[in-house]
Parts: sequence; C-alpha cells; structure tokens
Amino acid sequence: MWVRAFHPDLLLIAIPNGGYRKATEAIKLKAEGVVAGAPDLLLLEPRNGLHALFIEMKTEDGIVSPEQKKIHAELIQRGYSVNVCRSFEEGKQAINNYLRADN
Repeated sequence: MWVRAFHPDLLLIAIPNGGYRKATEAIKLKAEGVVAGAPDLLLLEPRNGLHALFIEMKTEDGIVSPEQKKIHAELIQRGYSVNVCRSFEEGKQAINNYLRADN
C-alpha cells in the first residue's frame, strides 16, 4: 500500500510462494512455474545498471532458507538487486535506496 500511495508510477508485484499448500495445489503451482526460494516482492524498475529489485520479507528472527540463498545468488548474478528485509521500515528503506541509485 505504501508503494501505491507514494510511488503510484511504480510496478510492485507480490510473488505468493509461501504458505501451506495441499499436495494437489502444490503440484499444480509447480507445473505453472512456481520456484522454491523466490523472493516475496518484485519491483519492476531498472536502476543503476540493475534490472529490478527483489525483496525477501522475513520476521525479525526469520531464517533465509538454503533455497532462498541459492535463488538470491542467481538473481544477483543475472543483474538484479536482492534485499532481505525484516520489517516494513527496512523494506521501505530498501526501495527508497534502490530508487535513489543513479541510472
């Protein structure tokens, strides 16, 4: 909601990978292309030579899984920015910092 209120020109997409799924639903989602470890949010805005910003939202004591670490490294290698944020304020700061980067 913050992005839509203060940056209505930006396209921020949620990637709903988390949560419990029934086995049949999980199979269907995997067939559709859901990838374990994909970050929670995607800001489709190139900045400073980077293609876009991915944000993984975690609780204060949340653990980044091995699958998430692998995907994060692959995204960075492919020219994306990836941030792990543990609060709304950290997420907001990550977006603002990314947007301030020189093109």
